[in-house]
Amino acid sequence: MRVPLVGILVTAPLVLLHATPQQPSNNTADTFDAVSIRPYKPGDTAGYRESPGGRIVSEGQTIVGLLARAHGVRVSRVVDGPQWMRSERFVIQTTASGAVDRTRMQAMLRHMLADRFKLVTHMEQRKMPTYVLTIDRPGRLGPNLRPRASPCEPGKPLPPDSVPRGIQPICGGFLGRTGLVQFGIPMSTLAGLLDNLYVGEPIVDQTGLTGTFDVFLTNVVNQWTDNPLQAEAAAPDALRLPVALEDQLGLRLERRPEVADVVVVDRIEKPTEN
Repeated sequence: MRVPLVGILVTAPLVLLHATPQQPSNNTADTFDAVSIRPYKPGDTAGYRESPGGRIVSEGQTIVGLLARAHGVRVSRVVDGPQWMRSERFVIQTTASGAVDRTRMQAMLRHMLADRFKLVTHMEQRKMPTYVLTIDRPGRLGPNLRPRASPCEPGKPLPPDSVPRGIQPICGGFLGRTGLVQFGIPMSTLAGLLDNLYVGEPIVDQTGLTGTFDVFLTNVVNQWTDNPLQAEAAAPDALRLPVALEDQLGLRLERRPEVADVVVVDRIEKPTEN
């Protein structure tokens, strides 16, 4: 069953970048002007927002989530430390002056966590459960994974017979609720897209495929949600991601231990409220 993919045109592939963890610096430019911390009350507004000028409003978020943001890693790559940093939630608001780019924002978050939570971390490599993307049958790709012979210009029409039925014949990237379309991307970018859209965990590309590809992944149910049964009930005819990857792209997604960089929590204390 083919389901037309409806989505948004994006002019560049989405790539998840993982920053190298660092210890908080002593540079005063890496500190917030003001920080407010209090416990989160169930029922209050929840979310995380960053605004220009270094303003953060973090409501109902865990400290391990903030720590992961501060180091540019997934929450699963923050290990050790007490359970409360994964279960207790806080309301944290910050302000800062001057230009604040991504690098400075992360540095300020690390400094705030070290100052207010007495956080001490270090980085090491450990074997961690990791999703690995491989070829299902060596030498054989799925019908919806096609090597791109020449670049296409985003937003420009493509020959209708060059894309599967139901796919808009326009060069670019389309991300929808039930699939994705990308033209001319490497496998590493596909791994990042699957991470961001479906799995929420690092995916390592071990396909061995080089060059760029057109990818048409359709009719997929996102079972990696807070409520997977509800996701499946909303799309009863859709395929689970591993099945869709094998049938449509000829790829396999499996979970196995791989050596990965992790942020190890050596020390953390609960903050005083202010």
